[in-house]
Amino acid sequence: MTHIKTIFLGDTTEYLATAAMIHDHSAQLLTQDSKDCEKTQTYYTSIGEFSDEKSFLATLLKCNKIYYLPPPDNNWTNASTKDFTEYFLYIILNVSDIEIVGFDQLTTSKTIKDAHFEKNRIFGNLNQSAKSYEHNIFVPDFKNPFIIENSEFSKILDKMYDIYHENDDYSTISSDICFLITENCESQKQWDWDFLLLNVYHCLKDIAIFINDDYYYNIFKRNKFNVWKYWPSEDISSIFNINSDFDLRLNKIDKTFCRLSNSRHDHNYYIHKFLVQKQLLEITNWSYNNNFDSQYYYNFNRFLNLRESKYETLPQKTYPGDSFSINMSLTSLQPHIKSAITINCETVFHGHGPYYSEKLIKCVNLARPFIEVSSPHTLKDLRRWGFESFPDLIDESYDDIEDPHKRIEHVCNEIDRLSKIPLQHFKDYIKKNEEKLHHNFLVGQKMAQSAAEADWHGLTLS
Repeated sequence: MTHIKTIFLGDTTEYLATAAMIHDHSAQLLTQDSKDCEKTQTYYTSIGEFSDEKSFLATLLKCNKIYYLPPPDNNWTNASTKDFTEYFLYIILNVSDIEIVGFDQLTTSKTIKDAHFEKNRIFGNLNQSAKSYEHNIFVPDFKNPFIIENSEFSKILDKMYDIYHENDDYSTISSDICFLITENCESQKQWDWDFLLLNVYHCLKDIAIFINDDYYYNIFKRNKFNVWKYWPSEDISSIFNINSDFDLRLNKIDKTFCRLSNSRHDHNYYIHKFLVQKQLLEITNWSYNNNFDSQYYYNFNRFLNLRESKYETLPQKTYPGDSFSINMSLTSLQPHIKSAITINCETVFHGHGPYYSEKLIKCVNLARPFIEVSSPHTLKDLRRWGFESFPDLIDESYDDIEDPHKRIEHVCNEIDRLSKIPLQHFKDYIKKNEEKLHHNFLVGQKMAQSAAEADWHGLTLS
């Protein structure tokens, strides 16, 4: 989609169809499926015409001017539509030169007030002490990106295959599009992926593929596909939007650990059960959900050889603040701020990965050491992105252990050892290692800046 002349933006398209005509009688409806948009054409649209917020924001960033047309008396169909629309307008106002007409209600939306989006501090001059990212991370040219949000790897391949064959001109499509695989890749089928890539999906070989999972990245790479490691931008930018200042906040620390997770995975259950058995919840800012809700039905990290129905019922609670990247606020970050060390249970622990989310970014943004309860060699991979870890505080040999049982046992033994150390020791360590923590913060800040330059699609590791 090329740059669009004008977009009229508001609530329902029924209302906009009339309101936009007052300004331009030729305005047409713009949806996520619209193709061949013309530079001279004007359109009207709302967030309801898009299946996900990311596509909505990416489309808005491709226009030259936006007319904001809220409904009469500000009577929106629902509050979330208003909040998301104004939040995205606020982002655009701060990271682009797009002209926005009629948007002067920056204090009306709670989402905006929580965002604390301060352009000069987020995208100001960076301290050049963080050198390593200059050589590793860059912003690719995302040409006509197709965002693939399915998590089952076989269905991801099928979707890319279908998109390729929907194009009439196979000879040019390889250079005209790319695929962004944003979700955690999984596979319930034990297929020979090398055979399938070379014999069934070989037509995709020259199309740029961006993927956030090192295991599946390597499958593509060894078969000589045009593949890149990828970190989705909303997992980075949303946190630096909320907190753009480096600050140790030592006076806020009141617990040794932070351990948050509500997802249905064996490693989350195992860690929480360990904390309960060792009576460590008292020194931990924690959340846990026994997950009786069907939305957590799938568990792709099984290694305990038991079904979720056999999980013991453990103490549970939630923290205020949304954990979904784009909905997060400063409230969402408080458990990390109030803890000395984060026990970071990533999405993937066993079978593939590393796969990165907003969890690690919270640690680097808030200047906290971390234990990565993740796939083997995650710390080694994070160093390629430019981050530093804390081997002088934490025994990080767990990162090289392939066996999931031995790895998580090693992590738990380390948690047990650290739990016996006075809290003041960790505060002193954080103060002493301010330079390293600042380095990590700057790497994350540079990533947030680069994400904005990439139309919020994401970052690539060379």
